Amino acid sequence: MSCGSGTNSSSSSTKNYTLEIAQIKSQDAADWSCRLFGSKMSVLYLKISSGPNNVTFNPLPPTDVKEGGSVKVNCIADCVPPCFYSWTWGKEIIRSTSLLALENIKQDKAGAYTCTATNTFLFQSDYKTFELTVLAVGTATIVCTGGAYLGQNTTIVCKITNTIVGEIRFLRPNSGTQQEVIACNRGNTGCLVQGGMTGYSYVIDSSSQTTLTIQSFNPSTDEGEWICRDGPSSIGEATCNMNLFYDPERMSALSAGAISGIVIAVVLALAIPTVWILYKRKIKKKAEDVQNESNN
Repeated sequence: MSCGSGTNSSSSSTKNYTLEIAQIKSQDAADWSCRLFGSKMSVLYLKISSGPNNVTFNPLPPTDVKEGGSVKVNCIADCVPPCFYSWTWGKEIIRSTSLLALENIKQDKAGAYTCTATNTFLFQSDYKTFELTVLAVGTATIVCTGGAYLGQNTTIVCKITNTIVGEIRFLRPNSGTQQEVIACNRGNTGCLVQGGMTGYSYVIDSSSQTTLTIQSFNPSTDEGEWICRDGPSSIGEATCNMNLFYDPERMSALSAGAISGIVIAVVLALAIPTVWILYKRKIKKKAEDVQNESNN
């Protein structure tokens, strides 16, 4: 670092004064100044560039993820000035930011993901790689009756083929807002009715199959599309529609009974006043006959 110029008093010649920093450190980045006696102070800002060093991931990426899942990893490096970041999957550049965000991951997205940090001032780069395995979600099949009568007991069967990577889950229509009813553990050895719901029970048929029982079919929550899936992802899920059944014979019988009740009620309503009037007339006539006999 050279500083100013001045006149040597002994030789009257112009001189430059140089400061040499043997081992420069990051804390040396600052305003440096020098001044010759009888002259102006010169100020120089020393800019230090370094890195990239210590390329790391935060948080640490998973080694595997379920199909349909997500991964978020931030790439960090010690770099002055701040580094430029890019992500590659295999040989394909997929991001030009420090953050890698993968959503709804499919099986074909498995492989090596590499973050490269580049110091554009020094034209230096460093990188770090992680390997991602995507676990295949089991394919679901669902068997249902297609519907039920109001208040009827009915069943829905959910089966997962391949290995279960999440858990068997049943979702009810719930008037257009899908709601999880039952979730089982990964080994399908136990299940849990969600949110304290009532009116549902289950039977574990095997390590890959569970039967849900709707104890009393309610159209407001049970009519519509039911879903069976492996875990939270919709990948590989199966659906079936449950409709409200109507029984014409039951409805006819109910209608006939209702009509009979109405007829009886009307007849009684008319008959009671009529009987009462006739009774009063009979009493009145009897009283008149008694009076006539007394007069005679």
